[in-house]
Amino acid sequence: NLALLVYKQGKKDVAYKQLMKIMESGGNENPLVHKYLGIILLERGQVDDAIDRFMKVIDINPRDADAFINLGVCFHRMNNLRRAVKEYVKAVEIEPENLTALKNLALLYYEAEQIREAVEIYERVLEIEPKNKTICKTLAHAYRRIGEISKAIEMYKRHLENNPQDSEAMLNVAVSYFEKDKLIKAIEMFNQLAETDKSYIPMAYCYLSKIYQKNGQINKALDIIRKCVHLDTQYIDGFIQYGKVSLELGNLEKAVDCFRRVVKIDPNNRQGQILLDGAKKKYEDEHGYSYDY
Repeated sequence: NLALLVYKQGKKDVAYKQLMKIMESGGNENPLVHKYLGIILLERGQVDDAIDRFMKVIDINPRDADAFINLGVCFHRMNNLRRAVKEYVKAVEIEPENLTALKNLALLYYEAEQIREAVEIYERVLEIEPKNKTICKTLAHAYRRIGEISKAIEMYKRHLENNPQDSEAMLNVAVSYFEKDKLIKAIEMFNQLAETDKSYIPMAYCYLSKIYQKNGQINKALDIIRKCVHLDTQYIDGFIQYGKVSLELGNLEKAVDCFRRVVKIDPNNRQGQILLDGAKKKYEDEHGYSYDY
């Protein structure tokens, strides 16, 4: 108990020495001794030695879920993801509602691009912790990744109920509405985003321009994209949209200028170069000479 108290006070080197003395003086079959020795070794970066300790815990008590979780952390750090999954799954089999095991397993699946598996686990976490703010947002991201846009919107809105100023979540809701062709709701959300966080105004205006253009409101699209690039003169997506609107209005000179600006900001921007070449070609076809200004 004294060793654990010292550990919790942050005196980990002292705790380690005390735990080693306990083990050497007959405490070798005490799982807590090996568990905390393993935790200290893991914190020191001695992962192989930590694994030995956690395996000893499991030898003594094969139903110790924490030992399997710690083993999973060890293998995760070693980038042995398959083995890490195996250890987290064992922990969940022992304690089906162990939130640490479930969250670690979901995170691992997410990092490994196994998004559907991650979604399944995050849904279980949310059943146990329905008010978990972080999980709502993470699950919403995961739904977007697998194309479940309606579920993503629902989860982002659930997150925003407790975090109404979360600009990133608002942006994702707005973009999700845009992708689902719910344009009126998208307009409302992008306007709300612009009012909430000024740093998102150029992006919000760019999307609003896309919405108005898609809806046939080309003059409104032009007006707002002008405001967008005026606010951020280095915003590539803004100039791409400005060029596209200019093309639709038949203003080829402005379109060329906008796409040229994109390539100037980012010479490796493939989309900008393709659009620039197309606009220049269209101008030359219509006028019989190139636009070089």
